[in-house]
Amino acid sequence: MPYYREYRGFEVHLEDSTEYDQLPFVWRVVGFGGERSFGAAPSRHEAYFAARASIDHIQSDPFRFPINLLGYPDQSGGEVVTRDGEVLGHWRLSGDESLKLVEFIPLGASEALFRDHFIGLLCESISDWHEGKVS
Repeated sequence: MPYYREYRGFEVHLEDSTEYDQLPFVWRVVGFGGERSFGAAPSRHEAYFAARASIDHIQSDPFRFPINLLGYPDQSGGEVVTRDGEVLGHWRLSGDESLKLVEFIPLGASEALFRDHFIGLLCESISDWHEGKVS
């Protein structure tokens, strides 16, 4: 019988398996647009905790996205770094708390190039800018 639960913003899917004789339960972690990891375990309980451990590992990687805002959301600013470790600039929360905007300031600049309420859209703008700059 299939099982589904959310953990730390990811989906954990457990299914009975006929593929693995010794490991009858398959787990899959889905999030951010696709399957992030999978495996098999001897029991449903072990499969669930293996999936959670995988999510914890994914979440602990500071360079897990193409564009990463280091320190977000725990800090009020930090570096903006690509998955490859290239520093593109820094981010900060806007001065107006009521707007809740996050701003991107490229290396060597003093003013924000992009600002947005939504981190995904901000990172997409930064990525498009970076790809145009690199091409």
